[in-house]
Amino acid sequence: MISRRNYLSITIMMGIIFFLFLFSGAAKTALSHYEINEYALEKTDILDADTEAMTATDAGCVLYLGESKKMERVARQWCNYRHYQFVTTPDSAEM
Repeated sequence: MISRRNYLSITIMMGIIFFLFLFSGAAKTALSHYEINEYALEKTDILDADTEAMTATDAGCVLYLGESKKMERVARQWCNYRHYQFVTTPDSAEM
């Protein structure tokens, strides 16, 4: 048989362990901000100021005017996805 003293100490230890796990999970949920994407960029970071225009027509051709390599890559990927022809030039003066 187990003594009352051992039973009480086992019960207290189980209660302490239970509450430690319970409160650590509650604290993790309360302190974590899952709804905020810390790696997301602001819209101003995505679109650079040197981008002049990006236009799609019914003919299936996209003309990209600008110097931004990031936006050019995004536009090129979008054209590949939509099966559009992609044309790029640094500025509208060369047209």
